[in-house]
Amino acid sequence: MKKILLFLSVLNILATTAYADPEELQSIQVVEQNSSTQIKQTLGHSQQVLGSLADTLESIPGINNLATGAGAGKPVLRGDTGIRLPLLSNGRVTEYQAEGTRHNPNVEPLLMEKAIIIRGPKGLKYSSQSVKSAINLQSLSIDYDLHKSYTGKVFLGGASSNSQATLGVQLKSAYEGFGLVAGAVKRQAGNFYAPDVKTAKNAMPGQPKNSRPLFSGEIPYTDFISESALLGLGYQADTWEISLKHSLWHTKQNFLGVKKYQQGFSPIVSAGQDLQNTETQVDGEFFINNWAIKAGLSQLSNQRKAMHGVSYKNLNQFKHDEEFLNLLVKRNEYKASAEHPMWNGWEGEFGVSGFNKNQELISGHLSPSADKVGKGLYFIEDKKFSNFELALGARYDWKTITAPLSHENTHFWYDNSVYDASNNKQSFADWSAALGITYPINKKGKITANLGRSFRTPSIFELYAAGSHGGVQAFQVGNPNLKAETSINSELAFHWNNTHTSSRLAVYSNQITNYIGLENDTGANVWCNHDGDCIATMDSNHPYRRMINIQTNAAINGVEWNGEWQVFPHGQIGSDAEWLIGYDKGRNQDLALMPAPKIGWFVNYQAEPFFGLKSPFLKLSTAYRFEKKSAGLHEPFIQFDKTPFGTASTDDYWLWSLQSGGYFEINKTQVNIDFKIENLFNTAYRDFLDTYKGYALGQGRNFKLLLKTTF
Repeated sequence: MKKILLFLSVLNILATTAYADPEELQSIQVVEQNSSTQIKQTLGHSQQVLGSLADTLESIPGINNLATGAGAGKPVLRGDTGIRLPLLSNGRVTEYQAEGTRHNPNVEPLLMEKAIIIRGPKGLKYSSQSVKSAINLQSLSIDYDLHKSYTGKVFLGGASSNSQATLGVQLKSAYEGFGLVAGAVKRQAGNFYAPDVKTAKNAMPGQPKNSRPLFSGEIPYTDFISESALLGLGYQADTWEISLKHSLWHTKQNFLGVKKYQQGFSPIVSAGQDLQNTETQVDGEFFINNWAIKAGLSQLSNQRKAMHGVSYKNLNQFKHDEEFLNLLVKRNEYKASAEHPMWNGWEGEFGVSGFNKNQELISGHLSPSADKVGKGLYFIEDKKFSNFELALGARYDWKTITAPLSHENTHFWYDNSVYDASNNKQSFADWSAALGITYPINKKGKITANLGRSFRTPSIFELYAAGSHGGVQAFQVGNPNLKAETSINSELAFHWNNTHTSSRLAVYSNQITNYIGLENDTGANVWCNHDGDCIATMDSNHPYRRMINIQTNAAINGVEWNGEWQVFPHGQIGSDAEWLIGYDKGRNQDLALMPAPKIGWFVNYQAEPFFGLKSPFLKLSTAYRFEKKSAGLHEPFIQFDKTPFGTASTDDYWLWSLQSGGYFEINKTQVNIDFKIENLFNTAYRDFLDTYKGYALGQGRNFKLLLKTTF
């Protein structure tokens, strides 16, 4: 079967390249900044906006979803996720305490207008890491030139698997140079449902390995509620523009865990969380003698409240408990740049940026109070020659992290001796650079290439953490002697576009020195109780593990391809495939959290209007995931490869989906309707990047409906 699938994939790559431009439902666009080019892709029929950020972006080649139920999902881009993958909010680095595998980015997809996949020289304007890969999430824009005084959209959505209800509204207005944008979204969901199969519910500690899930049907403690809002104001004149945006994001969620008794295992709330994020951004742009001078300031506040074994509905009852985690992160960021007029054919910009991050541990024992300060200088340039285009740039950054020997940090420097006066302050300085080339083969095809060097400093958590992490049921320990990561990254891509076909094939490689990763400690299993007290045990069946931060040299190499073909006037077919390997060269084993190889196909048909439904479409999609083995000691959930239930390694599987929709016109008002059935055949499966794979299956058949009206 696998040889047949690989053969079909090769045939697709060689012969089935296509392009489709289906009716757009939600105006989220993907713009890939690769070398000096931009490749635009619209998320047509964007049913994904009913899910998490990663679920929204997962249809983009190279992006996968590190999912925890239906409500939480972190993007994995070419093997990078969490603190290794910069998520930018309108060009600013977000802070969502991303160290854990289950932390949800504080982004509402229905208030997002574009997702820009960044790699190459253009990433240098944002951070030293963005040379390799980053995602710039752009919120609803301020439109100063509306055709009428105001416009807006209303969204109403639902999903059957977790009884999710979603309500959203967007509003834009403009008048004599002034512009306004506003939006609000609320989501509420219960527990999600997995296919009902035989379980290992009677499993006992010490029994032989059994891969049956511990839970099926309704999966307990997977409910959530989320609220978001955005308000933006701006003014645009002939030679200058200024804008202000303020956003709020608030989510309450539970994470399912497992507790061991002498009589067996049972579900628990591993942690309930209350996550809040506020962000204020001010931007100005001035034009002087063909120069564009830009300046921006932002202030972000991200607060995380959590408790072991307590539902989010009961968190307030434990807010005075010693182990109630209340971690507040504040980040102030500034940036100033200048875009110069063309000089000898060169166009570009140079600038300075900086930030001050303050992490305050109000209560709890996971990561200490600490400060991180950084500043950087950069330039990027671009020039078109007679037969190719060249982009280049460089950046230098200085960063300092300090964890004081203070009273609130006693747990870290005194009780657990994670750090002392000799290593509680770490300073880093290094350069990053990139070169990109675009070579047009003809009017239809081109080749792009990138070569870059990036670096990443260890985070506060990686250096100084020491505590039980309830959301992932692990006791995690930092390493104050970590060095900064550096990487050499390269990419070669081929692009083909004409009237009926479109295709892209990319090969990439990232060679990483001093790769930082959490590793399971083979000599110490631990049990952490409701109060966060952790006791060492030699019981290998125990679902809690002690994890330590280590460094090694690593490589991530991969291939990704996607193509679409308009086979007849109203029909398109398409396919995509990706394969990557993350390898720990120092320990001769795979890296953790690498997605399983995938091949996907779709057929889309756009019919003639009928019964008042305009632009009707029907789309059948399928994706095949190959089997994937857990990556040794690096893998966060490797313990489930030895328990009498669940698994950390996953088998191959097929998933199918069916989608249909269009729009009606009612009293000159357009109402879009989009209906989708995910997991059409209710397949029992485990995705390798599903953090519940150790004891539960992925979501079963899921009916999703999204309505949108524009006014």
